[in-house]
Amino acid sequence: MLSRKKDKYESRGIKYLEKKVEQKEAADPLELALDFLISKKYLEKISDFDSRNKITWKFGSLGLKMRKNIIECWENSTANKLGNIRYFAEISSKTGTEYFIEMFDKEEMNIPFGFSRVIEEPVLGFSTPKFLFHDKYDKKLILEYATTPSSSKDMLVSWLDFTVEFLNKISLNSDDLEIEYKTLEQEPDSEHYFFDRFTIKNIYHFGVEEFAWVNNKIDFEFENYDKNFPKEKRSKCFVHNDLSNVDYFPHVIQIIIDVNKLILA
Repeated sequence: MLSRKKDKYESRGIKYLEKKVEQKEAADPLELALDFLISKKYLEKISDFDSRNKITWKFGSLGLKMRKNIIECWENSTANKLGNIRYFAEISSKTGTEYFIEMFDKEEMNIPFGFSRVIEEPVLGFSTPKFLFHDKYDKKLILEYATTPSSSKDMLVSWLDFTVEFLNKISLNSDDLEIEYKTLEQEPDSEHYFFDRFTIKNIYHFGVEEFAWVNNKIDFEFENYDKNFPKEKRSKCFVHNDLSNVDYFPHVIQIIIDVNKLILA
């Protein structure tokens, strides 16, 4: 009799398990991913955020740890591996132009060279029809590299390769990436002036989102820095353009990676 009861309960257990597996298999992949991320403490729910009916998400303890590790990896991959890149550890509101002017003012700084850092911006979050995310601030990985105008297009491709290698290094699958090439003519309403750029998108469970950009631009602020840009420093910022045989402001290759979206990727 005990044996029959045991068989009965085991049979019920197996059927229950099979039913749960079937439900999971039929579930939305985003829901499965979120269940997993909650269990591993990468994400947490924000209850009744901003009086919204939909669930809003934030990083859990392991998500925050991952952000710290990514920033350390960025420092190591740039300043510690590339001889002409300097890393600024402090979070600062300075623009890239202000950093460049300070660096150009030192006689030992020669083109090409650049710097990397992390900036912090207040953010309300981002939302898609299927996913809402909120954090008190957003961090962005930044690298800006001054080069001669004649070599900027080649450098744009080189720094794109560097960016993709960095993403692969932190285990982001290249198959989930989409890379789109754009010129200013294709984005006339862009907030930032650029000659051409590569936009890197990730294929998330909740849709395709841009999360990184590699821009080829003239640092527009150089030419509009009259009040705070003494003439003696202005001339130090010039580089020689071999094609036109004149001195000119350098072109700047700029990498921007959104850390929050990178972690979600």
